[in-house]
Amino acid sequence: MPRGIALRPTDGDIKRAIKAATSWRGVMRELGYTTTNGRTAARIRQYAEDQSFDTSHFRGCRGWSDNELRAALEQCDSWSAVLRRLGMATGGGNVMVAIKARAKYLQLDYSHIESRRRVPRGEVPFADPPQMRWLRAAAPTLAAGWFAHRGYRVSFPVEPCPYDLVVDVRGVLYRVQVKSATGRDATSGQWVCNLAQNPKFRKTVLYDPEDVDFFFIIDGDMNYYITPIEEVAGRGSVTLSTLRHRKVSR
Repeated sequence: MPRGIALRPTDGDIKRAIKAATSWRGVMRELGYTTTNGRTAARIRQYAEDQSFDTSHFRGCRGWSDNELRAALEQCDSWSAVLRRLGMATGGGNVMVAIKARAKYLQLDYSHIESRRRVPRGEVPFADPPQMRWLRAAAPTLAAGWFAHRGYRVSFPVEPCPYDLVVDVRGVLYRVQVKSATGRDATSGQWVCNLAQNPKFRKTVLYDPEDVDFFFIIDGDMNYYITPIEEVAGRGSVTLSTLRHRKVSR
């Protein structure tokens, strides 16, 4: 469309554009407008809402439409099933937040998914065995329990810190960084603990000896080690066979 020519879409034009598009940006393109024309987009959207034009098939930036979400919530009895129905592998990040927020906006009921499912009376539901993949998440709590069981007061920092625990030993505060060792050395088969702050990133950030006093390490066999940071300062990883003298009873 040449510049300077005013566009005057009719009801039929807007209806056809909405039917052909899956987002308001798509509607703008169908009508010949640029997608950066915010004022016109808002005016067309308001007009469409006033006329009750059906936009339930819109996806926007989502991978699913309102109709697909409505069907998933009606026919599924778990969030994992809803995710599969919507073509998603996981509900990580903000995915679940977006799904629930959209369902709230559309006033869709998902109470049947949120409801708690209890085991029959008298049964104990905690039958799953310990799993290595959860050791990293469990390690700070396991370490805190170790100190608390011995009568030390344990605190968790509120703000992100280089340490996981603060342990009060008769009025002296010690900063403890908790680590889990779930990998083994390819040659010796010994447990190896990564001591870097961000081991999943390429850049290795070592702990400053001024920020941490002790490492509390738990390996995959559930052995516990407590080592002063000066013994391993400047090292990105340590083979736990070299810390046998720092092993503590559980």
